[in-house]
Amino acid sequence: SGREDLIPTWQGGETIFLQSEASVGASARAGGRTYVQVLGQVRQPGEFAHSGEDFYSYLALAGGPTDRADLNSITLLRTTERGRKPIQFAGLEATSLPEIKPGDTLIVSADN
Repeated sequence: SGREDLIPTWQGGETIFLQSEASVGASARAGGRTYVQVLGQVRQPGEFAHSGEDFYSYLALAGGPTDRADLNSITLLRTTERGRKPIQFAGLEATSLPEIKPGDTLIVSADN
């Protein structure tokens, strides 16, 4: 909008993660390392090397959920040949956990 009062103030020490639009398949074919991003209401959001583990393992790598995390509202973003596909699941139901693949992004929502 061009309004400077809408620009957030940088507090220092904060970390901003931006999801990559790069092709995950091309990275894997080129011999690059593949990662899983864990974002949202986790204590240490970031990228973690894909190790074939389940959701709980990546949640632990991200330092666990914050006090505001809603573990019944998890979004997995997966980029396919047809575009980005969101998959909703409840993290508290171990039987409904999707397989985590290289390039996936896990987003833990906040409890409203």
